[in-house]
Amino acid sequence: MKKYICEIGPGNSYPGGILTVINSYINSSYLNSFNLKHIVTASKRYKFLIFITGISYYVVLCLLKQVQISHIHMSERGSCTRAMVIIKINNFFGIPTIVHSHGSEIVEYYNSLSESMKKKFRNRMRDAKKIIVLTPGWREFWGKIVDSKNIVVIPNYVKIPKITKNYYADNKINLLFLGYIGDRKGTYDLIDAIKLLVSRGTNNIILRIAGNGEIEKCKKIIKEKKLEEYIKVIGWANAEKKDELLRKSDILILPSHFESFGIVVLEAMSYKLPVICGDKGFTKELITSGKDGVIAETGNPESIAKAICSISKNISTFGKNGFTKVSQNFSEERVLKQLSNLYSKLLK
Repeated sequence: MKKYICEIGPGNSYPGGILTVINSYINSSYLNSFNLKHIVTASKRYKFLIFITGISYYVVLCLLKQVQISHIHMSERGSCTRAMVIIKINNFFGIPTIVHSHGSEIVEYYNSLSESMKKKFRNRMRDAKKIIVLTPGWREFWGKIVDSKNIVVIPNYVKIPKITKNYYADNKINLLFLGYIGDRKGTYDLIDAIKLLVSRGTNNIILRIAGNGEIEKCKKIIKEKKLEEYIKVIGWANAEKKDELLRKSDILILPSHFESFGIVVLEAMSYKLPVICGDKGFTKELITSGKDGVIAETGNPESIAKAICSISKNISTFGKNGFTKVSQNFSEERVLKQLSNLYSKLLK
């Protein structure tokens, strides 16, 4: 009877970073020596029904002794609750658990719990064989929850595109924001930075804002600040549109107030775009400031504006350095070799 490594998390009705990671594992040739099976336990609609259906199917697989490893993809809040239930099931059946921590708000979630719930959460997480975190900085938080020897850093990866980069199309500095449009992602700080640059005579600039979220509010603010000539709101960008935007842009700006990782940073570097990010959260661990990007002060439009000016003076060198970093450290082959080794160790 076939046995599986179960990738447990959201399904296709719940698009986002975690689903992208799960699908990338299942579809990668670098993991085809393992039988990966996607178990859907989260959905935007019919949440309880989808969870019960997914867990029921998972328990059947456990009863049939078809589960080799349980790889739980977890963010925060309800995702943590679901993970705790699954870990308890795994304990009953003697199935090794990997908890893959993706959530940018898990620290706030954990701190909001009562002392009794914190204890329950710690105890459940300690039952996991390994905790996967995305960057070294997450070791500090998780080291307070579980034994540090059980924490493994495995970043997300990007596929490296074939690209010949030409900067300053139409003699403009082409800036790109790619992500959720709203205050927590620093979108309005970036708009204020553009306002500063334009007021100081930097007119050869255009910012394209792509993503979902507060689209109409964003357009209204741009109009109020009389920046329609310099800022274009694209809205949601599918894979084809995102590829087009990355190819035509010169600098990616992700001024989020907090990020757990920021896969878009690596995607941008793979297209030879320098990156500007904020100094809060863990995206800054992906950037060597002054070499392949600039780390600006979060929430400070002046700092963002200075970063844009700094990079624009030597943009091709920044872009080349970022491309080299991604190719050497965040390729599909390199990252999935780490995951493959982890799976192999747990299967021994």
